[in-house]
Amino acid sequence: MPTPSCEADCERLAVSDPAALVAAFPAMRPTLLTFAAEYLGRAPADVAVPALLPLLDHPKAYVRAGALYGLLQCDDPRAA
Repeated sequence: MPTPSCEADCERLAVSDPAALVAAFPAMRPTLLTFAAEYLGRAPADVAVPALLPLLDHPKAYVRAGALYGLLQCDDPRAA
């Protein structure tokens, strides 16, 4: 699938193919990456947590906030 182009694409991929959503992270603009990070929190923790943790160091504060929000949705001790 091509890079998600809107929030709805991110939401859909987080449920149907979270690995594809993670693979698209490098090509996403920061505003869309924020939504992707939030929605990824709904995916299985084994995919979501390793992808979200590095985003906590992103230069944009709103991306860091999206990653934090996504991690808060994960049921995994690494997300605490």
